[in-house]
Amino acid sequence: MSLELQVLKDNRWIDCTSKLTQLSHTVQSNQLESLEFSLLDEVVTAGERVRYKLNGITKFEGIIVSFRRTIDRSVGPSVDCRALSELILWERNVVYREYPTGTSAGAIIKDLAALEPGVDVSNVDEVGTPQLLAPWSIQNESALKVMQSVARGTDYWLRMKAGRRLYFKPKTNGTPVVTIDDSTVLSAEYSEDRWKLKNRVIYVGAEGRVLADVSEGAGDLPVVIHDPFLTSDSEARRRAVVRLARNRECGRQLKLRVYRELADFSEIDLFSTVRINLPSLGLDDVDMFVVEMSYSPRSIVAEIVVGGKLELLEDYLSEAIGGDIAARFGPQPTIIGEVTWIRSTLYYTQRALVATSYQYVAYLNKRPITVHRSSNVKVNDVTGEVELASGKTSGTFEVEFVPPGNRFARWGYVGWSSQRNDGDVTVEVRDSAGNVLASMNDPNILGWAVSKRIVLKRWPSQAYFMTKYPAFMNWGASSNAQVRDVRMGFLTGSCIRLEPTSYGSYGEIFYPLSKNLDLDLAWVRRMNVYLYSFDDNVTCKIRLHHNTTNYREAEIVIQEAGLWNNYSVNIATMSTVGQPTKINWISFLSNYPILIDSDYVFHQLGHEKITVRFNMTRPTITWQSPKISHIYITYLERS
Repeated sequence: MSLELQVLKDNRWIDCTSKLTQLSHTVQSNQLESLEFSLLDEVVTAGERVRYKLNGITKFEGIIVSFRRTIDRSVGPSVDCRALSELILWERNVVYREYPTGTSAGAIIKDLAALEPGVDVSNVDEVGTPQLLAPWSIQNESALKVMQSVARGTDYWLRMKAGRRLYFKPKTNGTPVVTIDDSTVLSAEYSEDRWKLKNRVIYVGAEGRVLADVSEGAGDLPVVIHDPFLTSDSEARRRAVVRLARNRECGRQLKLRVYRELADFSEIDLFSTVRINLPSLGLDDVDMFVVEMSYSPRSIVAEIVVGGKLELLEDYLSEAIGGDIAARFGPQPTIIGEVTWIRSTLYYTQRALVATSYQYVAYLNKRPITVHRSSNVKVNDVTGEVELASGKTSGTFEVEFVPPGNRFARWGYVGWSSQRNDGDVTVEVRDSAGNVLASMNDPNILGWAVSKRIVLKRWPSQAYFMTKYPAFMNWGASSNAQVRDVRMGFLTGSCIRLEPTSYGSYGEIFYPLSKNLDLDLAWVRRMNVYLYSFDDNVTCKIRLHHNTTNYREAEIVIQEAGLWNNYSVNIATMSTVGQPTKINWISFLSNYPILIDSDYVFHQLGHEKITVRFNMTRPTITWQSPKISHIYITYLERS
């Protein structure tokens, strides 16, 4: 048996097999594929890519997500690492998507797969996969979460294999690849919870109507699902079939310890069908499928879990709080604006993880609306909406918000839900001094819509455009530095590396290579970048050049090595050389290697009070007033 473990450093695969002391490879149906290993006298860090080969075949390729270093006098320094499959990279992609009715589950998976380069989607099923029965609007969600929701809601399995080969396949029993009996089993443990082995699913929808009744076998263990928002018979049946299939994963579980050769040479893989013949456990030629495999290449024993998983408390809470798992493919019903007796002024909602320590937060001001300043408007006592006061043809009101604490990173957008009725609404976003930063007329669309959203000005227009692969090809370097693309970025997995040719002397790289941005900074208040250093107290200078003799400069000291941090610079406080007007390129200077990442570099507003002003009018006092039912303001914060 030939075993190899390699770690990618500076775009080269480094063989660490000779330093390997332990390795365990685990594949599970409800978690990302993982690799745990230990190395002696080797330095690795989170974000580095790792792969392992068995007999020349790559069995795993992924990203190191955690490590623990120790020192023992008897053996020297060592490091214990855990890596997840490259599917984890999609967690750092926060998406806004609008999928129309009829979009298939496979098409959604392929669309999101394109967020990262080099993905082979030939094993992603598209034809015949379930289709959306209503438009699906996705906001501020990690791409990984959306992909997993699609997989769970359709009862498909999602997996990223080595070589960025993405799989999206239905969970179906097939031809058994092997028979497991007393002669091949070292030990076995069978558990069953009859209460969870439901063999009949009934969906009750709007107005108490039974929309679907699906069963298998005797159908003597029913479960009834109530969804007051569900009206489609076909969607109800699809969900019922999914829940019935999920019972093959929940309620019974067979844990096996077998000789690893059985797993190696019988083509057993995740969701393979195996035939179990263990009469002593009451299992006579029963076909079950694999939901978990774990083994160490240097051990003769492998652990396999077939038949399903007993429901854990986490699984129960996930459905109790997150709703029907079978309904996670497609738009989720909302009760915002439906339950008027829920009083609120500040809600932290719509959290979506964008990286290890950042998250989106939304301030939600919903009915009854909290108004901070107003003229000629009122909050309706019954509906909680803001409307023009009786006898008034025009009025205004303002909502203010300051992100609490010191974890603010950048603003997202301002949105609202409204009915224009017979009038008009103009929405303005203002800073703390009352200056209008952006405004728009409310489109004549009932309720909430993506078009009812104001995004403050920022650059570049497309997030990550300056640092995400293959952006490095549009960077340049002076004679005293090199610019590289490195796959350990904080936001999207890729980033820019500044490498001085002589450590201790400043090297300079710049963007873009053509030096022709022609960007007016009159509207810019803040500049945000993410920096990472390999040494403590590394100085980085950022220059905004009009030309070589006219520029603005900020100096940043990266105090702690090995950590990504967001640095926000007030443009007004930057030192000035000459008289820079528009800028044509951005340069980074450092005397030691650093990594650079970014989503949006320049911002119209920093961490200060934001005011949203609504101007409401109607032609006469007898015409119906416009109404505002809720307002939300989103921002990114460090968690």
